[in-house]
Amino acid sequence: DYDSQEELFRGLRPALIAVDSAFKTGVSDDFSCGTTWGVRRIKERNHAFLMDLWHDRVEFPQLMENLRRLQKEWWPAPLVIEDKASGQSAIQVLRQEGSNVLVHGVPPSSSKRSRAEAVVHFQQHGFVHIPADAPWRKLFVDQHASFPRGAHDDIVDTTSIALARLLLRRDRQEPRDVRYSSDEVPGAPPRPVGRWKERLQQLKGERAKAVMEALEERMAQLRGRRRTSL
Repeated sequence: DYDSQEELFRGLRPALIAVDSAFKTGVSDDFSCGTTWGVRRIKERNHAFLMDLWHDRVEFPQLMENLRRLQKEWWPAPLVIEDKASGQSAIQVLRQEGSNVLVHGVPPSSSKRSRAEAVVHFQQHGFVHIPADAPWRKLFVDQHASFPRGAHDDIVDTTSIALARLLLRRDRQEPRDVRYSSDEVPGAPPRPVGRWKERLQQLKGERAKAVMEALEERMAQLRGRRRTSL
């Protein structure tokens, strides 16, 4: 468990948005999911922090709308999507758009269970942290607890994708196939400012205000003591 505001103030930054996508909206159909993760070094080891979770049944147009929204909110964290089935279509559309997009396609490899087993030790040994006050905290914990026998595994798979990139890989280099949008071209619109940055600035302002109020209160106390002594 962690305090999301406190960690953001300490330097936690979004590192990636792991995506497990689906197209249908029926009651028995799979969900689409996007989990935003940050990474911070604690005692010479990388720790992963879950910062946000989006989870819903959507058709393809709504999926794309939510992926764009997530990237805008957590810019410059790239979208990391498995490059197969519905994920492949999403990657192709995002790369063809002339908007601000950072997307990385993960080559399909082993099963979801194998991917989860490869990173579960990070969770067992305290290298994965979940915000204590998140409204989706129970959903995240319950799906992981019921895996692999649970009805759905979309959240689990995004965790596996994220931890493999943030904690399992030794080379923390940016993937070669990340595609930058045309906003690098002269005259193109500027890149978005992530909403998390706006929240960070707000937190800094609140902290600065609290410090100033505490100093003013202390100065008033000292002045009062001085008058009393006179």
